[in-house]
Amino acid sequence: MFQRTRIRLTILNSLVFIILIGVIATIIYFYVESRLDQDVNTDLITAVERINQPGRTIRATGWITKGA
Repeated sequence: MFQRTRIRLTILNSLVFIILIGVIATIIYFYVESRLDQDVNTDLITAVERINQPGRTIRATGWITKGA
């Protein structure tokens, strides 16, 4: 009698922990993804602002090939 109840409680606890860990992992994943996107966007905006500074000239050097 108690053996069956113990098994059911063990399975229930396992499922609760699996769901809890899954929810926490999903929250962390989306938070980190959002922060990385923000950082990349900020870096790109900074690079574009540096390139578009008045009085700055940009030289196109083309591709460097060896032994062509």
